[in-house]
Amino acid sequence: MQNSKKKINGWDAAYKENPQQFVEPDRICTLLDNLFPKYHVERILDLGCGNGRHLVYFGKSGYQMVGSDLSGWGLQAAQKWMQTENQTARLALADMQALPFAKDSFDAIISFRVIQHNLYADIQQTFQEIRRVLRSEGLLAMDLLRYDPESERFKDAVLAEPHTYIPQSGTEEGMPHHTFTTTEVFQLLHGWKIKFFDTQADQKHFTIIAQK
Repeated sequence: MQNSKKKINGWDAAYKENPQQFVEPDRICTLLDNLFPKYHVERILDLGCGNGRHLVYFGKSGYQMVGSDLSGWGLQAAQKWMQTENQTARLALADMQALPFAKDSFDAIISFRVIQHNLYADIQQTFQEIRRVLRSEGLLAMDLLRYDPESERFKDAVLAEPHTYIPQSGTEEGMPHHTFTTTEVFQLLHGWKIKFFDTQADQKHFTIIAQK
């Protein structure tokens, strides 16, 4: 498992400098608006909640929101944003590989632009934690960075392991970026029911909704 300080890296400083750099919810949220009531979702974990854009979005619809993140500055921004919206949520400073929640705590887990920032062994552990804290038949909605051998995005990055790149400059300097093949996605979700699977318009990410 990586050292937590290395995982935070540029994002903690980025949230400190610009707390509201992410304000728009992910496009998949409009689909989730329709799915969540059908699957009796009430309590949602935003895994890697950052400054709280999805806590605020789903909180406005009356869901019980919990957010976890490795960035203290991100959580501080989320707290301030929710206060301005007269919302409350439990916030936890936590690593994805060791979530401070009991088994079967959530009806749904959402995670956007987050899970990819790890080495593959840590990602496997993250999925074990997701499975543990999500109730039976609960929903997981996430995006994952897509492996593209033709992409120039990581041409100047260091290859840490197969499909995992570490940028050497910029906000995400030193942070692992694992790029997922479809085979890896389905291996990680073995035994889950895939409800939605698509490549985003930017061709850089997969969007997935799966039921435990």
